[in-house]
Amino acid sequence: MVTMIKKHSIFVFCLLIFLLFLARNPFSSRTLIPNFEPYPDAIHYVVPARNFVINTQFAIVREGRVINPRVPPLYSLFLIPFYALNSDPRFFYFGNVLLALCSFFLFYLIIKQLSKNDFRPLTFDSRLITKILIFFPLFLYITNYFNYWYPTLAMSENLTIFLFLLNLFILINPVNKVTAIAGGIIPFAFFITKYAHIPLTVVFLIAYGIKVIIDSGRTNKLLFKKWGLYFGTSVIIAVLLLLYFELIPGISSLIDYIKILFPIQKSGSQISNSAGGWFSVLYMKEHLPKYIRAIFGGYSVRFL
Repeated sequence: MVTMIKKHSIFVFCLLIFLLFLARNPFSSRTLIPNFEPYPDAIHYVVPARNFVINTQFAIVREGRVINPRVPPLYSLFLIPFYALNSDPRFFYFGNVLLALCSFFLFYLIIKQLSKNDFRPLTFDSRLITKILIFFPLFLYITNYFNYWYPTLAMSENLTIFLFLLNLFILINPVNKVTAIAGGIIPFAFFITKYAHIPLTVVFLIAYGIKVIIDSGRTNKLLFKKWGLYFGTSVIIAVLLLLYFELIPGISSLIDYIKILFPIQKSGSQISNSAGGWFSVLYMKEHLPKYIRAIFGGYSVRFL
């Protein structure tokens, strides 16, 4: 045990600091955690999970009225075991803390994997350089305000961070049977966590598909066919599961969401500002250049 702690001393040190940042009491009257902001998103995530534990109904139920959640269900499904332990709505915080710790552990594994370079040709101590390369990213991660602020919100971004790091971890590891299957299925978890994360699903599927082609091509065509078959089959299975998922009543539907985003205008009707819909290409001319500038560090933007 002592040897294990010594071997991962940097991780343990940063973990203790991170735990101090996460050590909050959601039941206190001096915290904003019970505000369940932002509204109404947090309500759509928390209430279905809690209701499922109380009356096996995965919906927002109040005084006989039932509203189906308008958000994907994966984050709510994750919260169900925690509400099975304690039905207090504020108990979501402990689920978020678990996600934060798991995300930090994945980040550590990724940094450790990427720092496995050979520094022996340099005059510096290679072990010292490796420790520095591990310590600074971990320290920046745990001291980043968003990483210990997000758990105070009942929002799916807590799960998104974990999924992003999990997909990244799969991507940087060698291609094998496990990673080929995981690389074809796990990216779809973005989609059933938050519909706006569909681009992440597409990007990671393409990235892993390219990785299979490149890594297998370096060895032989037989491996390419083998890993490609695993990857392609996994993608097909994931798509079929999503289609089946759309048929389950009472669960948020992608088809309904698309109808809200892109309302179909009947022939001869005029589009008005009050016609509904959440998306319009008219905003792209003004906001897309700002978005691109922000991505490349052109200027700072407010996060929320």
